[in-house]
Amino acid sequence: MKLLVVAGGYLLGSILPAVVFVRQRTGKTPWEMGDNPGSAGVWRLAGPGYGILTGIFDVVKGVLPVTIASHLGVEGWWFAASACAPVIGHNWSVFYGFQGGRGLATALGALLSISWSEMALACIAGILASLITKWTPMLGVVAFPTGLVLMIRRGAERHRVVAAVSVMVVVVLRQLPWLVSKLLDKGSQRHTRDD
Repeated sequence: MKLLVVAGGYLLGSILPAVVFVRQRTGKTPWEMGDNPGSAGVWRLAGPGYGILTGIFDVVKGVLPVTIASHLGVEGWWFAASACAPVIGHNWSVFYGFQGGRGLATALGALLSISWSEMALACIAGILASLITKWTPMLGVVAFPTGLVLMIRRGAERHRVVAAVSVMVVVVLRQLPWLVSKLLDKGSQRHTRDD
């Protein structure tokens, strides 16, 4: 049953409504248009309604496997795998040649299901930071570590803390190529200015 929850979570995560909505509106995928297949990208490419629907779908696909695993009494690494599976599916979709999005909304859904009260509180701070900076990923930059600190301070169960950290690691791993390219761009710009 545990393996079924993890496999089902991965397949559910691999469904990318962003690709469907953007293709329906434009005839192209978000990647073909130079954008990310997530709610913010869909908002820009297909409109706010489709962006909101994409965000809801992506959050829910993070919530479902964790909720099912909790209901079945799954703990330990299987619980962490159940939380990571939809995020991995979203980031590296089997249906789209292992391409995907950044996993922010799906990770948010998994984290909210892992520890509702702590993550919901942290999300308020993340949403405010995102609105102030006008940069959607700021939600995760602020909310994820804040929620983790709240979980630890409030004595969350160990398997839930491990699952939350695991989800955050998956999100960071997905961002590594982008982060490295940004750091290299900054380094080359600095080097050029110094010459």
